[in-house]
Amino acid sequence: MRIEQLTFTRFLAAISIVIFHFGQGVFPFNHSFIFSKANIGVSYFFILSGFVMIVAYGDRNEVNVFEYLKSRIARIYPNYIFAILLMGVYFIFANTNIDDLGLLLNLFMIQAWIPDKALSFNAPGWSLSIEFFFYLLFPWLFNRFYSKVNSQRIGIFIISIWIVSQVVTNLLTIRIREEHSPTFFNFLYYFPIIHLNEFLLVNMAGILLVKMWRSKQQLRSSDCHCYSFNYPVV
Repeated sequence: MRIEQLTFTRFLAAISIVIFHFGQGVFPFNHSFIFSKANIGVSYFFILSGFVMIVAYGDRNEVNVFEYLKSRIARIYPNYIFAILLMGVYFIFANTNIDDLGLLLNLFMIQAWIPDKALSFNAPGWSLSIEFFFYLLFPWLFNRFYSKVNSQRIGIFIISIWIVSQVVTNLLTIRIREEHSPTFFNFLYYFPIIHLNEFLLVNMAGILLVKMWRSKQQLRSSDCHCYSFNYPVV
C-alpha cells in the first residue's frame, strides 16, 4: 500500500526548512509568518516517517528485522556518511578544530542522545539521529505490540504517552524561560524521546487507515463472491 501524494508534501517540508535557515532575509520570505516557523517541518518528517512505515508494513503479520534494517540503513547511511566527509573536508580547509567526540557520536548516529552534542560536527544530522532511533524501535513495536494488541489498547497506550510528553514539554519550556539554560533548550528540541509522541501518534493513524483499507478490501471481495454466486447460468 503506497500513498504517492505524500512525496510532494515531503518536498514542501524540505524546501520550507531550507528557507527557514537560509532565506528568511530574502524577499518574499522575510515577511512570511509561515517560513519564520518552518523549522517545524523537521517534526513533519518524523510524523511522515511513522505513518509511512505503518502503511508499508501494515499488511504483514511480522517485520523481518534484518531485511528491514538493511533496507533502512542502505537508504540513509551512505548519504549521511558522505555529508560527514564533506564537513570533515570543510573543517580541514577552514583550519577549524574537529570535535572528536562529536564526530564519533555522529558516526554512530547517537548525537541527539547527548543534548549538548546534538548539533556537533554535522548539525543537520541531529534529525537523522532521531530518525534512526525510530527505525530501530519500529520492528519491536510492530512485532510485539501492533500486530498482537487490539487497536483500542494501542490507542490508549499512545495517547497516554502523548499526554505525558506534553506535560514534560511544558515543564521544560518553563525551565528554559526561567533559567535560559542551553542544556534544557537542547533537551527539549533535540532529545529523541521528546519526539517519540509524534512518531507514535501517526503510527496509530496509520494502523486505523490500514484497518479501514483492509475492511474495504474484504467488502469488495465479498461483493465479488456474491455477484459470482448469483450470476445466471446459461
